[in-house]
Amino acid sequence: ELVLLLISEYIHPRTAIACVPSCYVWQGIPEGLKSILFPKSSWTFGGQDIPFVKFRYNRKIIADIQHKEYSSCHMKSIQRNKNKEALIKVERFKGNLLLLSAQTDHYWPSQWMGDLMGKKAAANVSHRTLNLAGHCFLQYEESSREIIAFLNKTYPHSVLSQGASAK
Repeated sequence: ELVLLLISEYIHPRTAIACVPSCYVWQGIPEGLKSILFPKSSWTFGGQDIPFVKFRYNRKIIADIQHKEYSSCHMKSIQRNKNKEALIKVERFKGNLLLLSAQTDHYWPSQWMGDLMGKKAAANVSHRTLNLAGHCFLQYEESSREIIAFLNKTYPHSVLSQGASAK
C-alpha cells in the first residue's frame, strides 16, 4: 500500500516493486472501540489523513477476523466504499513497476487488486500472481525469482543480471 501511494503521489523512482499490493489507502488497524467508532487513515501527509477506505463489519466478517481471515472485511469495505479519493492512482507512475500477489492472501485481496491495477495502468506495470499463501512471502524462492527476473529485464546490463539467482 505505502510504496504504491508514494510512487503515485510523492516520489518518482525509475523502478518499484510492491509485494501483496493494495490499490486503496486503508483505515488504520483498529486498536480499540474509539478507533472503530472514529477511524483514521493508515497514512498522513502534513498532519492530515490521506483519504482512505473505512472498514465495514457484519457478523460473518467478525467471525472471519476471529479466525485470522481479513479478506472478507477488505472486500466488503471496497464494495461499500464511498470515498473515491482512497483509490491509489498507480497509473500516474511512469517507471517500471512489478506487482507480486499471493494466490491465497488471507489479509486482503492482493490478487484482485493487482489485477485491477494491471488493467488500469500502462505497459510499464507487470503483475504476477504467485502460487503462495499468506501476506508476507519474501522468504519464498518463487517471489525471489520473480523479483530477480524483473530486475534483470529492467536493467539488463547491471551487476545483478550477471549471474544473480534466488537460493
